[in-house]
Amino acid sequence: MLRVISASAGSGKTYALVKDYLKIVLASDQFLPHKQILAVTFTNKAVDEMKERIIEALMCFSNKETIGLQKNLFNQLKKELNLTADVLILKSKDVITKILHNYGGFQISTIDTFNQRLIRSFAFDLKLPINFEVELNTDFLLEQAVESVLAKVGGDSNLTDVLVDFAISKTDQDRSWNIALDLCKFAQLLVKETAIPYLKFLSGNNLENFISFKNSLENQYRSLEKEIRTTAEDVLASISKGELKSNDFNRRLVPSHFEAMVKKPKDVKFDSKWKQEIESFSFYNQRASAESKSYLDKIRGTIISAFFDTKKGIYRLKYLQNIIDNITPLSVLALIQEELNMIKQDQNIVLISEFNTIIGNEIKSQPVPFIYEKIGEKFKHFFIDEFQDTSLFQWENLKPLIENSLADYKSSVLLAGDPKQSIYRWRGGHPEQFIKIINGEASSLFTPDVIDLPVNYRSSKAIVEFNNKFFSCVSEAIFSDQAYKKIYKNSFQKFNRDEQGLVEISFLNSDRDTDQPQTYESMVLSKITDLVGSKNNISYKDICILVRKHSESVSIAKHLTANNVPIVSNQSLLVSSSKEVIFIIAVFKLITIPSNQSNKLQILNYLVDKFKIEKAHEFIDTRLQMNNKRFFNSFRNLGIYFNCEEIGMLSIYESAELVINSFGLVARSNVYIESFLNFIFESSNGKCASLNSFLLYFDQHKEKLSISITKGVNAVQVMTVHKSKGLEFPVLIFPYADLDIYKEIEPKEWMPTSALNPKFPYFLLNYSKDFEFFGDLAKDYSRRRKSLLELDNINLLYVALTRPSDQLYIITKAPKNDSPSTLKTYSDLFVHFLKGEGLWKAGIYKYSFGLLSKISLNDSIKCPVLSPTQFMSFSRKSLNISISSSLDHGIDALSKVAIERGNLLHQMLSKIFSSSDIDDCIEQFYNTGSIDLNGAKEFKSILNDIVNHSKINQYYLDNLVVFNEKEILDTNGRIIIPDRLIISDDGSAVIIDYKTGKPNARHRDQLEAYTSVVKAMGYNVDKKILVYIYPKVSVKVLN
Repeated sequence: MLRVISASAGSGKTYALVKDYLKIVLASDQFLPHKQILAVTFTNKAVDEMKERIIEALMCFSNKETIGLQKNLFNQLKKELNLTADVLILKSKDVITKILHNYGGFQISTIDTFNQRLIRSFAFDLKLPINFEVELNTDFLLEQAVESVLAKVGGDSNLTDVLVDFAISKTDQDRSWNIALDLCKFAQLLVKETAIPYLKFLSGNNLENFISFKNSLENQYRSLEKEIRTTAEDVLASISKGELKSNDFNRRLVPSHFEAMVKKPKDVKFDSKWKQEIESFSFYNQRASAESKSYLDKIRGTIISAFFDTKKGIYRLKYLQNIIDNITPLSVLALIQEELNMIKQDQNIVLISEFNTIIGNEIKSQPVPFIYEKIGEKFKHFFIDEFQDTSLFQWENLKPLIENSLADYKSSVLLAGDPKQSIYRWRGGHPEQFIKIINGEASSLFTPDVIDLPVNYRSSKAIVEFNNKFFSCVSEAIFSDQAYKKIYKNSFQKFNRDEQGLVEISFLNSDRDTDQPQTYESMVLSKITDLVGSKNNISYKDICILVRKHSESVSIAKHLTANNVPIVSNQSLLVSSSKEVIFIIAVFKLITIPSNQSNKLQILNYLVDKFKIEKAHEFIDTRLQMNNKRFFNSFRNLGIYFNCEEIGMLSIYESAELVINSFGLVARSNVYIESFLNFIFESSNGKCASLNSFLLYFDQHKEKLSISITKGVNAVQVMTVHKSKGLEFPVLIFPYADLDIYKEIEPKEWMPTSALNPKFPYFLLNYSKDFEFFGDLAKDYSRRRKSLLELDNINLLYVALTRPSDQLYIITKAPKNDSPSTLKTYSDLFVHFLKGEGLWKAGIYKYSFGLLSKISLNDSIKCPVLSPTQFMSFSRKSLNISISSSLDHGIDALSKVAIERGNLLHQMLSKIFSSSDIDDCIEQFYNTGSIDLNGAKEFKSILNDIVNHSKINQYYLDNLVVFNEKEILDTNGRIIIPDRLIISDDGSAVIIDYKTGKPNARHRDQLEAYTSVVKAMGYNVDKKILVYIYPKVSVKVLN
């Protein structure tokens, strides 16, 4: 049985899903009924909410005293399952016990989590490592892959020529010559499932094929351009032949048009009104002579014919140039893919964006019983929430399991969603497949029982009625696709709440002649001040500001913060927004790049603010030119003792802790610092081996690294519409409501191109208003794209306007023309609606629906929130950890320590080939726990004393042939191991032996034995050297 829940905003979709889930598990006679249900949705938040509500309901049903908390749901289940209250209570106890004791079988997850489980089950078959990691940040990997390709420039001549030509062509178009950004943008195609079918058509072509295709198109371009110029010159010659002057023409338009065509055909435009009406347009000026008018009438047909021929030719030029512009970046995609595959293999990762493709190519075709056998489960019931956001690939991959389920009359499939809330097309969402199923246009197998949820339980009466009228009006005015119009025409909702509520539309009049012109930011601040200062029970936490773009969020957040309004926004929740995190990063950067003055300035400014230093300029100026050691030592008078040299001997995590503790950055628990430390810990797991690599990795991730906050913080929320999906707010303010519905940023479209070259059946073109003139097929593509923009942007508006429960404030721009020929912006739509309601009046900038009243109180937090008060951090030194060795326990303590130190020193010296190896050696021993921080300093000092000793420093230079502790077999079969043997090109040798004990005659004998063996090997031993290390380094050169 296939059922579809069509659920408009606030209509109780989650409640319906939970009820259906409970009906299945409570009616089942299976031992673990929940293991036969797979429920998938698209966000972790939605997963958590559904799980929480199912468990909460079962917990309430399990106790007679708490049934009242879920009374309506309990009574509905009792009636629909035909059970008595006592039986339902017993069944609820049984089911909740089984779920909690078999929680792994509670299969409610995101679709990506389910896909990952599926891929891991087939890892061996797919030749993937069982322990592969999932990488979410594809941008970082693509940038690495592009960098690797660009690193080959100079080595690969074809690649070099292609990329150099591309850079030159960009400068010719007055664009930046830096091609890395373009390549990174095109590389995004590799992880977009909508592009994968088209990339397959291109995958068989090598770089030479692309070059050949480009040369062919450029030849066609030059030939056509020449034809257009010739036609234009012929028209101008005809005009000259009749001795016509430019002022004989109506506003000189016709000759100017063809003159421009001779100069640069591609730049000629055809959007002027006279060009669109050329067949009825009067060519000549009324003051022209009768002879001139007569001659113009005579050649009019020739001019019009030339006009249309050249117009067709010019659009053909633009079409060819469009393809040429994209050839180079597309041609190197295969090379970028190769580099990306190598990175994935090296790092043992699979991109999350690849899941659907892997399943579609390798798993979907497997028999369903085999798939179930692999994942260890067999699902009889499927729940797919937010189905409007399902991509074509995701649906095709789920179909085999769903079709198998529908073949069993005891099984069921439930799809839930709302095409009006599909706002993720850019991420692959394809609401059209949901629309087809709702309208009964899918295959016969997917003929559903459609359940409409007509009541809005979220919003007050005024908001529901406003949205009903507004979107009904919009559907008639904007949609060119009848299927999309039908969705909104049939979206009428009933209201459930008695509260009146309020909707207010304000028009920002930026042309007002005032000292302080209105801005979106100032209007939002004014509205918040009025709301919080009113007697309507409104706090900051009740207010949410929705915006469309990140830049708008930042602008609003800055303005509110500057006016002391507490906010919570995506920007304020970023870990990188913390002053303490910025400080740590500045210290790290200064250590890696000591000459960077800006990092010093960041550190100094932070300290000036932290310690309230009065003579700030003097404090900063006297320290800017110091080297790092003096710079950090200069803070000791502030009670800061930080040794920057220690950073090189610590892990990145410990380095961050050292900075935090040394500078006293936090006294109490700090969620930003703790999130930052967690990020360091995760990134150090094979991703970042050095401080430099970590800083690069942090820069790549900082815009997405944010903290989570608990509910109840008294602050205004600022978020994008996309982030607000599934949420509700008592009061909502929607500024910047002036979106141009048909405007896109760098849009592209795949078009058939087999007529140009059969090796390239499809190619990617830049989409523009010229696109519809590239042929009949392009015109169809253009119409389709226009209708998709209409749906997607009206959906975005629908999601925004259906979030509030009590009050909705819309702030848009006052139109310059309140009777536009076409409706293009949200502002146009609001004016059109107000006119339809008979309310619009020029010069009136505020319109209200409903009444301002107290908002309904939010539920209080059910459980107390406990926050840690102390920041927990422990240095390795404070833990007092030491490494035990397997020495004979019978040796006295002092002797044992001496032997341990001697052994450690010999191990270190075996790794010292030149003086430059000391730092790496000390770091290695410190990181393995062989020495602590004090030991690191001590041993580093000893090693420096040895290699820099005046008698032997020449034997620790670079480029010497050195053998440290190498076994040598003598003629009697005995093995000797000199501590250090240096061999010169002339056949001479120097032997060095290290001693940590007191001088002894046996030391000389040992060196003589080494000498005889080395001589027997054919080398002349120039010097034999004993190095005594304790109590201080002394060198004895033997004769």
